[in-house]
Amino acid sequence: MVRTRTRIVVYGSSLFLAGIAASLEKEGATVEVIRVDPRHPLARQRVEELRPDVIAFDTTSPDMGFDIVPICRGLGSLLVGADPSSEELLFLARHSEPVSCVADLLKVIRELDENRAPAEVH
Repeated sequence: MVRTRTRIVVYGSSLFLAGIAASLEKEGATVEVIRVDPRHPLARQRVEELRPDVIAFDTTSPDMGFDIVPICRGLGSLLVGADPSSEELLFLARHSEPVSCVADLLKVIRELDENRAPAEVH
C-alpha cells in the first residue's frame, strides 16, 4: 500500500512547534502531522516506526538533543530545525533555500514529494 499524504513528525513540545504543527494541520488533505514528545522514553522508536517524510524540531529546546539526526539520515527524512529567534528554518538535510513561513515549508515539502518515489505503508 502506498501512502498518499506527506507524513510530518513534529519532534518537540515547545509552543513554537505547536504553532507550526497547527499551521501544517490546516493542510489536512495533503499532510499528516504527528507530534512526538522527545522526553517520552520511546520517542526515537516511535519516529522510526512512523517513517516520516519530514521531521521538524525546535533547535533551542533543551529536550531536543540531536539524537534525532541519525534516525533522520537512516530514514531519508527531510530534517527541519526551527529557531524561534530566527526568521528562517534550518534544513539539515537535502535543502538549502531559505524558508520563513509555513507556506514556504509546504512548498519545499511538495518539491520533495515530486522528487521521490511514494512511501510504502508499513
